[in-house]
Amino acid sequence: MSSYRLFILFLLLAASTLTGCSATLKELSQIPEPYQLSAIGKADTGKPFAISSRGQAAVISDGGVKLIALDKEQEPVKVTPLPASALAFSPEGDRLAVAIPAEGARTDLRIFDTGGKTVAESSIPAQAAALAWTGGGRLAVLALELKRYSFGTLVNSVVFLWDGKNSPVSEMVGSVTLRPPLSKLPDEAILQNRNLAASPFGDEIAYTVLRDPPMFTPYQKVITRHLATGRTSEVADTSVNSQALLYFPDGDTLLIGNGQGMSRRVTIPDGKEIYAWPSAGAFPAISPGGSYLYLDGRLYQDGNRTAYFPEKTRGVFLPDGSALLLSWNGTLYRLSGLNEMKRAPRPTDPARFLELRRLRAQGLIEEKEYRDRRGRMLVK
Repeated sequence: MSSYRLFILFLLLAASTLTGCSATLKELSQIPEPYQLSAIGKADTGKPFAISSRGQAAVISDGGVKLIALDKEQEPVKVTPLPASALAFSPEGDRLAVAIPAEGARTDLRIFDTGGKTVAESSIPAQAAALAWTGGGRLAVLALELKRYSFGTLVNSVVFLWDGKNSPVSEMVGSVTLRPPLSKLPDEAILQNRNLAASPFGDEIAYTVLRDPPMFTPYQKVITRHLATGRTSEVADTSVNSQALLYFPDGDTLLIGNGQGMSRRVTIPDGKEIYAWPSAGAFPAISPGGSYLYLDGRLYQDGNRTAYFPEKTRGVFLPDGSALLLSWNGTLYRLSGLNEMKRAPRPTDPARFLELRRLRAQGLIEEKEYRDRRGRMLVK
């Protein structure tokens, strides 16, 4: 972007702040052809939202959760009036998981159908930070147990797995005592940048845990866990402010943002960097085929920036890659005109492919053999 256009965008933003009048998202953005931007509904500023493969968006609006039909003109479906801290649609798009903060530092978990009806509910004795659906219809929850002391704050990181039928099963994945100034932060701030992602093949999750070693700067460790075996790999380190942790469609690389102006694509399990973007990685999204990447309000296609939006604009791609949904200043928008040329890799024999990944997780085959066999088992 030219320095002149950046100057104009700055003036528009400053003018809207000083006068009390809000500039539109289109006025504050750089949207070249063939992209087209249109408003489709309301969504509370700064709150998460999710998109289903069945043409619905789950948003937090007026404090509660609502379902918006993306391809039909109809009133939003009210799901719950209670505020949610996290939302996630199942891969099939038929279920919506919602995390609702409850009294006593607990979290109520609820699963709704596409009509907004509750089909399962449970509760966990921790504060949920993130949700992700895994294989077999299980919901993974990264949650924190916080205990305040005069010398610091004890933070236990716990992963819960819930099948929607039985009680969630938990496992502690990290424990650290935070020192000042981190220990003085409110619960919401400590929860804010804890990340969780699920492999596109459903057999693995990636998450971050806090570390605060004496005499060193606090950071987060990025860890992958193979769900069937419980085997873990420490992939990389990132800052405590990192908001980006996503699997790329290949399932063998991760997007990790450091919260300080750099986002990286790294390999699993060794954390080797294969690409980097000059972006902190806030509100990241990757298109289903991997052609597009959205970071800090910037839309990239095959590594080239093609559109620009205000940095705090949240984005999520439609499951077919045809559009990017954006949430900004209380409104949900659709950015159409995307051309997703790539397709996510698919195994010709899912059972054999998952077995191959299990062997890799257990260290029973070399990485080179895994990649050679993987290449022969996937189609694009």
